[in-house]
Amino acid sequence: MNTGKRRKRTAGIIWLVTVNLIVAGLLLEFAGIAYFYYTNHQLFYFRQQGAGQTADLQFHTVHTAKKPLTTKLVLHPYLGYIYRPGLPLSVIAGRQRLKKLLGGYKHKQLPGWTTFRANRFGFYSDVDYPYDKQKNEYVIAVFGGSVAHWFALQGSSMLISELIKSNYFKEREITVLNFAQGGFKQPQQLLALAYFLSLGQKFDFILNIDGFNELVLSQLNTESSIDPSLPSGQHLLSVYRMLSSDFTDSELISAAYLLSKANEALTEIHYWQEHNISAGVYLLLKLLEAKHIKELSAARTRLDDLKKGDWPHDLISVMPWQPPKNDENIYRPILQNWFNSSLAMQYLCSSMQIPYLEVVQPNQYYSRKKFSELEASLALNKASPYRIAAAKGYKVLDSKLPDAVASGLNIVSAIDIFNKTSEIVFSDDCCHYNQRGNDILAEFIADKIVRYLRNKSRQ
Repeated sequence: MNTGKRRKRTAGIIWLVTVNLIVAGLLLEFAGIAYFYYTNHQLFYFRQQGAGQTADLQFHTVHTAKKPLTTKLVLHPYLGYIYRPGLPLSVIAGRQRLKKLLGGYKHKQLPGWTTFRANRFGFYSDVDYPYDKQKNEYVIAVFGGSVAHWFALQGSSMLISELIKSNYFKEREITVLNFAQGGFKQPQQLLALAYFLSLGQKFDFILNIDGFNELVLSQLNTESSIDPSLPSGQHLLSVYRMLSSDFTDSELISAAYLLSKANEALTEIHYWQEHNISAGVYLLLKLLEAKHIKELSAARTRLDDLKKGDWPHDLISVMPWQPPKNDENIYRPILQNWFNSSLAMQYLCSSMQIPYLEVVQPNQYYSRKKFSELEASLALNKASPYRIAAAKGYKVLDSKLPDAVASGLNIVSAIDIFNKTSEIVFSDDCCHYNQRGNDILAEFIADKIVRYLRNKSRQ
């Protein structure tokens, strides 16, 4: 009798717990549905591709089970820094970022560039440099920062397909080579060009896509008391610290490790946010995401604090920033350095009879494009460290660009090329484009190249 009662009681408890769990699960699911609808203005179960996803946070510190703390970037004696030779592209662009970069990509099979590794010079390409140019081959080299880097990988197919429509490129095999690195800004492009010319690399056309890094990263350099003419402090400082006698400091290693682990956790969270089928689970993942973002922010702040101050024992001297006198506009010396570097690049090309074209890249923070809610959530971020610098810098650039053209610089502005499209063209809240954005840029550049070569042949 007692056994029967115990069984009944146990069954009752199990039933009660089960009902409570079901009710709690339903309440969580309804809460998730409400949250997703409030933040994305659509039902969770009918969500668009990429809705509710946070742009991947990119850091230069990597931690794997096989290797100790290391970096994606390594120092280079001429170029400042390069990607670590042999580093797979998947390391600098994880699954979620690649998915956003491929927005507008029409094919089922992933493009070949997704499997690229950095060559021995640290540039992502399926060939090593110097590249052996063939007799009937027309080599277009792309220089610049990360936007140029992704354009060389993503936009080259559209660029080639547009160029071969012109009689100028009939019966010519066009090859696009990537000489761009994330964070590169003038005069790094100038130095890279001179370096590879000295190695005997043959070029038929030099395409320099820049603007954002020259304006924004140079300005951010000044905030860290680094001269704006130097390479990006954001990219260099973490690598320089590897040479500092203080890098063995346990606090620094701990902060870098925590930052790396938080980034890894966010990558996994973003993956499951997109692939899970429960709104309740999505809500829990968002809470977990907020926790890791907070941890990541704290680790990054701590790491930045540890990097500040004088480095009397460092092996590398970083030239300090000397603010202009008489409240001079900060962008005047920045633009002067940029345009002088580009003119030197053009003169170098001209001396070797290589056509040169510079294209100012478009950016979402200085744009008249009408953003959809989905693209705005992806591309516009009021908390972005780049937003204010980009808006101010591009405004000054827009007014000074005619002066650069008048000085003889072959430079064109692509700032407005996205204004008339309602399609999603940006892939993050920094400056990068998806496949569709790169295709539009490629069409614009192809037209400018053909026009330039036609005018040159007439002259």
